[in-house]
Amino acid sequence: TIATLLPASGSAGHGRKGNPSASGLARVGFTDSTQALIEIDPTGANLIAETGGTLTNPAGAQWKLYGLPATNLSGGAAFLATLATGPGGMTSANATGLFADTNAGSNEPVARKGDTVGGFTLTAFKDPVFNDDSAVASLVTLGGAVASATNKAILLVPNGGAAMLIAQTGGEPAGVAGAQWKAFSSLALPDGLGPIFTAAMVSGLSGTAGPGGVTTATDFGLWAQDSNGVLHLIAREGVTVIEGKTLKSFTALGAVPGSPGQTRVFNANKQLVYRATYTDNSQSLVTVQMP
Repeated sequence: TIATLLPASGSAGHGRKGNPSASGLARVGFTDSTQALIEIDPTGANLIAETGGTLTNPAGAQWKLYGLPATNLSGGAAFLATLATGPGGMTSANATGLFADTNAGSNEPVARKGDTVGGFTLTAFKDPVFNDDSAVASLVTLGGAVASATNKAILLVPNGGAAMLIAQTGGEPAGVAGAQWKAFSSLALPDGLGPIFTAAMVSGLSGTAGPGGVTTATDFGLWAQDSNGVLHLIAREGVTVIEGKTLKSFTALGAVPGSPGQTRVFNANKQLVYRATYTDNSQSLVTVQMP
């Protein structure tokens, strides 16, 4: 089997990218149920990692299974992987994680199941997104002493920096005082910026207002973290007004029909673009310049 140019779970609008020396990355599955990650270039395929291969970090651990890899213009790679239990002391409690290759062949772990970030324990990951700054972001599940209503988060790991939680369900969204994040639906990581994502907030039932006055007509939005690490509310259904028109819905971070591996919504100039539909059913394309 071959998996490439597909929308990663939780990040359909990010794209899989490519680099000047290679067409891109692929996950391949063999008839003996093993897997490998390969880099495809005009001369053939180069092996990045394969089932049974040994890691240097964690020392002695062995690769088992892979998610869908992402690459960048520097030729690096980031991917979700499961390690075999046993070798290198791996157990079911720590054998899954996010790995990044920022120095040819390094494949270093950037976050693993069981790690503690912001006082919470990482228990599960979606396929990561990766930018040309070699930063990694992922939708993650949190465990430990965390209530069921606050167990999802957006994880950011800057290149060479410490992992951090950018947003967490149950937390207060930027720009909506008193509200609470309920679910994160799609994630991307532009160059020079932090994550951009769409998310739903907790709303009231039967048209009543929930925390922060959020209703079912105003509970969905688009957020982005600027180059200074500050999170901004970019658009919110039922609230955002553009040229006198109230936003009814917006389209952002979706897979392109027929080409789901193509990046959407953002560019290398720190600009975000989304399609706005207003309450009068008219539409426009909106460009946002991030600092």
